[in-house]
Amino acid sequence: MSNQYGFTTNIHDLLITKKPSFCHQKLELFEEWKYKEVCEEQHYYNASVPLNQVVGTYHPNYANQTWIDLLPARFKSEKNIPDFSEKNNFERMKNGEANAYEFCKNPKYYFSDEKKENWGFYKFGKKFYIEDGNHRTVIAKFFLNLNNLPEVVNGVSVTEFIPKKSSSFNLIEHFFKGKVNNS
Repeated sequence: MSNQYGFTTNIHDLLITKKPSFCHQKLELFEEWKYKEVCEEQHYYNASVPLNQVVGTYHPNYANQTWIDLLPARFKSEKNIPDFSEKNNFERMKNGEANAYEFCKNPKYYFSDEKKENWGFYKFGKKFYIEDGNHRTVIAKFFLNLNNLPEVVNGVSVTEFIPKKSSSFNLIEHFFKGKVNNS
């Protein structure tokens, strides 16, 4: 059921009838140290991030998990996720419930332009990785997609890693650790 704003915060019921294509994509691990040596950093403190370009996280406990795995338990049950386990989900995203509660109180936060504290991303090329705000990013991705709203969060910080011009070969060698054929 939609509210006066034309969207619903009932992610649970929306997931019964529609599963976003990203549900089972696993988040990659972003290892910042790999980029520090061979890239310059550019910081943006009030940026916009297209959520369809978020592919990973800095948090090792959430890397290699799927988006649906990381969605807080209040939005899931055996009705919308056949193999749902509340215990496993709780262990995975312990702090997500507080963010889910805040989301239900103020869903407009997720598509407002206001500057958001403690919500940031790393960017390399066209890919974004969650630096801080894993729970809010997961909630935003589902909420905006399921309500057919623009899948962009505004007012977040971004640290972009830009390869140093003098180190293009070093960057390749750095990431592939000697797997590059020099001939």
